Amino acid sequence: MASYFCEKSTADPQPGDLLEITNGFSKHWTLYLCDGYVLSAVPLEEMPQTTKCKQSFIKMQLLEEAVGNGSFKVNNKYDGEFSVLPYEKIIHQAQILMDTKVCTDLLGPDCEQFIILLRYGENASVQVFLKNHFTSL
Repeated sequence: MASYFCEKSTADPQPGDLLEITNGFSKHWTLYLCDGYVLSAVPLEEMPQTTKCKQSFIKMQLLEEAVGNGSFKVNNKYDGEFSVLPYEKIIHQAQILMDTKVCTDLLGPDCEQFIILLRYGENASVQVFLKNHFTSL
């Protein structure tokens, strides 16, 4: 297996950053690896989709390919709430998951939850964050 470690630099984005990609009304999340590459949960169009599960494939791709005609921003939105895993651990976990199939959907794991789990080692989706911080939910 190839190694995807690289030196951190002062340029944005940094290895291990969460990238929020906006394309029209849709949002997608990726994890920045290095040298212009990201880890993404890419939907498998050719596989039958159910209402409960959307099959996705975890793959490394160029950031420009993931962004397409959209835009992106670094959004490490839970850095104040959770400890960020060491960069080496984030990348190691990303390497293990690369080229695997996952089930993503709005009611269960989605691309945001998957990427957040890699950065923090926590299930820190907005829904879980709100539930944990506002007991009336």
